[in-house]
Formats: sequence, C-alpha cells, structure tokens
Amino acid sequence: MPDYEQPYWSDWSDLIITRYNMKRVSGGNSSAEYHGPCPSCGGTDRFRINEFQGMVKVHCRQCNDFRSITDEMKHDGVWPVFKQENAFEHKPTASDFENIIKLKPGSNMSTYIEAKQIELVNAELDGDTVVIPLYNFSQEVVGHQRITPNGLKKFNKGLVKDQAFGVIGTLTGDCTAWVTEGYATGVSVHMALRSETEETPVIFALDAGTLPKICNAFAIQWPDIKLQIAADNDTPGIAAAKASQRQYALPEIQGADWNDIHVSQGLDSVKQGLQRLHDAWVEKPKPKLFTHIDDLVIKKPDWLIDGLIERDTLAMCFGASGSG
Repeated sequence: MPDYEQPYWSDWSDLIITRYNMKRVSGGNSSAEYHGPCPSCGGTDRFRINEFQGMVKVHCRQCNDFRSITDEMKHDGVWPVFKQENAFEHKPTASDFENIIKLKPGSNMSTYIEAKQIELVNAELDGDTVVIPLYNFSQEVVGHQRITPNGLKKFNKGLVKDQAFGVIGTLTGDCTAWVTEGYATGVSVHMALRSETEETPVIFALDAGTLPKICNAFAIQWPDIKLQIAADNDTPGIAAAKASQRQYALPEIQGADWNDIHVSQGLDSVKQGLQRLHDAWVEKPKPKLFTHIDDLVIKKPDWLIDGLIERDTLAMCFGASGSG
C-alpha cells in the first residue's frame, strides 16, 4: 500500500510514549514494553505498546478495540494515516451565532447518539466519534469536543475550559436560553422544548465547575440573553446551579441528569420537569467582622450586676492564678 505510512518503531514510539505519558515496564532496547492509559477507553495502565519486527504493536487489555485505539491515535497525531486522508475540519466556520449549522442525523449513526436517544445537532460524526464545535466569547470556533461511542470525552490540547462552550440551536440577541453541563443533556433539553414554530437554544458548559463562570461571562457579554439552568441532580450539579445565581430545574430522581429522564421517561417528562423552576439562590449576607466608628451607637449601660456586668454582653472575670 504505497499511500500508507507504516508505524515504524523508530519513527512513532517516542511520540506515542510522550503523548500518553507511558512507563517502561520490561525488556531491553529491542523488546521493551510500555504501559499507560488507553487513548480510546481510558483504561488506566491497560494500554501497552512494544516493538515487533521494527513496527509499533499496540494493544489494550480492557477494550481490545484496535480500530478505535488507532483512530484516537491518528487524531492525536501519533499514528500514521493514509496520505489522501484529510485532517478533520468541522463545517461551521461561524463568525457569529446566526451562522451555526444544524446537522441532521446521518445513516452512520454513532452508538453514543443511539444510547443517548438524541439527534445530532450542531455536531458531526468522524467515523463513530461525535465531534462538537466549541466557541469563545468572541463568537469564534476555538476547539472541539470529541465523544467516543463509549462516552469518553476529549478536548483539543490547550483549550481553556472556562472560556469555551457549545451551542445547540441558534442564539439571538434577545432570547431565553437553557444552560447544561454537557452535550447530550443539552440536546435532550433542546428537543423537549422545541416546537413547530420555534426552538429554544441551549448552551452547554464543559463540566459543572465551569458552568457558573460561563453564565457570568454571558451576563457581561450578552445581558439581553436570559439564562436558566437545566441542572444535574447531584452534588456538583446543584452547587453549580446555585453558584450561577439563576433559576434552575432539577430532575426528581437523585443522581439523574435531563438526558437520563429523556431516555427513561421520554421528552414530555423532560418538558414538564423543566417547568418546575427553583428560584435563583441568593447567598446570605455574612455578619460584619468590624463596625465602622461612625456606625457605633453609644448607649447607657443596662446592668445585670450594677457597675459590674451588663446585660446581653460578653464579659470576663479574671485575677491572679490561684486567687479564685
């Protein structure tokens, strides 16, 4: 196959070992074996490479999926590809949100999409991996999230997660948008609230920790967009919803997100559940540690013991050691 570059050990092994932080566990220079996390399933210390007849031999004892492993390695730039293959480029090159492309599900439906029972909205399939564009607050595509069929999520190197977000649907200058933690949950919310005449846009943060930061940045950049939170019903999700200081809806099942409700109960249950909004959480004011001298009020003492101890005050009696 003249168009195919072979995975020669001398050319590719150092790249693979460095990229996945692999550890040498056995063998001499000609029979060394290296272990590390699998680029496909994420299995810790289950992925291994060694030299065989001058080539790189790869194997994972957890997933044993050679194709998925090498597909991820190609994406990471550490495995040869056909010369005629083009690097994946996402179709949306949006300069603003109005140009975001909404794609229909194709015949090569990903098992991740099937498992989540969602449509492929503002995303593409690269083989069986879902690829979703991520935007910054200058309305530019700054990266992608890749989700493998088993749900493993990866981001492009160097992405600043609290400055990137995904969009499902179309954002306009004056609208109400829901915010979720992830893509599948966001699509379930989008599908549940969609009607024949209008659609509800959804913004998804990359995790619970970045959700409040994304909301705060949206409020500064686009104050006319009203945000509501479709939160996950778990400890990080509830904390993120409260920290956003916006109205939020929670699934009634503890530990569930809105895609779980979609899969188990249907889109009508998602739509009804999103109508049960909690008021925005407001942090209770903390008591003042100090009182400004101008705010001090001098009052006549109210004595509990005349001339000695006042009522409703903190007092201390003290004397020399042993004199009590």
